[in-house]
Amino acid sequence: MKKHFLLLPLFLLAGILLKAQDTAAVLLKMQLLPATEEQNRLAQEQVKNAIQSGDGTALFETFCILGPRLWSRYGKMESMKNIAEGNVDFKVPLFDKDGKSAGMGVSKGKLVQSVADFKLVWQQLSSELKGSNLSVTEAKALTNRDRFLYWLLFANKLEEPVFVMTVNAKRFLFKTVTASKLFFVEDMSLD
Repeated sequence: MKKHFLLLPLFLLAGILLKAQDTAAVLLKMQLLPATEEQNRLAQEQVKNAIQSGDGTALFETFCILGPRLWSRYGKMESMKNIAEGNVDFKVPLFDKDGKSAGMGVSKGKLVQSVADFKLVWQQLSSELKGSNLSVTEAKALTNRDRFLYWLLFANKLEEPVFVMTVNAKRFLFKTVTASKLFFVEDMSLD
């Protein structure tokens, strides 16, 4: 039986934030909830080590959410097609070409719920990010584009530890719930 999850990012705040007249207003409202330097460093180190080793099982607890941009790619891969359960609908605001609010839409993500499925995801993810020029961008230094993409899914709170890891043109956002357990991963690469 397929499980179908509906995540409503901060439902009460969504109505308020949709009144924002443009993306700049959204970014001004975004609140950074910092973790300690030690928590941020440990989270980044844990993810970086797991990427380099190709083994991310220590990062997995009971689930990990794959964002809609990442799942739109990974869901088409033959190795990932057997991840049947854990469909996630992200209710996201839509904007017109001028950045004005244009209602709500749905983007599909995936809630990975088993170690075996997480291993498949991590194998692909780590292969895309392996490299000697892997760099880390902390939450407070994210670009406006990164902040906006994050806001589309999580509303107005940028809660650390959250960071982007980049190698060449590949960019992935990682959000951990503790310094060592992964909560969310999204592809932030430019289209």
